[in-house]
Amino acid sequence: MQPKPPSCTASKSNYAKNKTRHARKKMIESPCIKLCQLDDTGKHCIGCLRTLDELRRWGKASDEEKQSILNRLAQLETTRI
Repeated sequence: MQPKPPSCTASKSNYAKNKTRHARKKMIESPCIKLCQLDDTGKHCIGCLRTLDELRRWGKASDEEKQSILNRLAQLETTRI
């Protein structure tokens, strides 16, 4: 039986490291529900309830900023019920 070439072992090792790295860092998903329309004031999306500023910043926002937006939306939802 011949040993596996080092490249096979290395690629499996790299795969395991990358898989672990990705498992630890979960991406924060957008609250968009594909009902993109501004309310009568022109300041909030009627679908996800984000402000225009939050909509603009989402793509470049840090995870902390995104979580802050999601927290605000969650509080808004609880006060609307």
